[in-house]
Amino acid sequence: MGFFTAKDGSVYRRWVNIIPSVLMSGGGHYLAGRKRAGLLWFSIIFFTALIRVFLYFSPLEINYAFYQAFSIFGFVLWLVMLIDACRVPIPRLKKKIWVVYLFVVITIFVVPLLIIRQFVFQPFSIPTGAMQPTLMGDERAPYGIKKTGDHFLVSKMAYWFHAPQRGDIVIFSTDIDKIVLGENEYLVFGDNSKNSLDGRYYGAIKRNNIRGKVILIYWPFERKGRPE
Repeated sequence: MGFFTAKDGSVYRRWVNIIPSVLMSGGGHYLAGRKRAGLLWFSIIFFTALIRVFLYFSPLEINYAFYQAFSIFGFVLWLVMLIDACRVPIPRLKKKIWVVYLFVVITIFVVPLLIIRQFVFQPFSIPTGAMQPTLMGDERAPYGIKKTGDHFLVSKMAYWFHAPQRGDIVIFSTDIDKIVLGENEYLVFGDNSKNSLDGRYYGAIKRNNIRGKVILIYWPFERKGRPE
């Protein structure tokens, strides 16, 4: 009897089912031979997550308490899935099957997320007040408590087909340079002009240094929406 296997060594201990289920909902069911249950749980957890995303980014006025309640419901559902996965033990599998399973999980979830982050959308936060009141930076509330500023999504596709426009909120990287505008160069300014290290400090920004356009504030909940 091993740490992972039962007495006769033919099956794994039931708690092992939790590992593939955490990596992919329904995975423990599927490996234990309960393929229909695995696919059903995968669908339930997946669509619950989609509903959460819809509720969060919906243009409808969604009460935050309702969103939290639905999130708790989704978490409880996920816990029920983990418990249900342990009903039937997984038969002992060859190492290559576990490698294939891990490869499938990475291919389905990790790789797309990395591609999206690198080429499509990327989350950012703003630590300073340089863009207030359009984007709020971190603040110190009374008694020294830190109030988290805005977290937002940046579209890296925004300028694939057209140049940046006046009034766009952009994320950029640059070196300090003198303020001389050349071809395909831009001068950017923070909304909080009295407290902003912007184009007056950095100088001109080259087109290929603009990483994307701010399209959506997603946190805090009460400020979610398009920046205006």
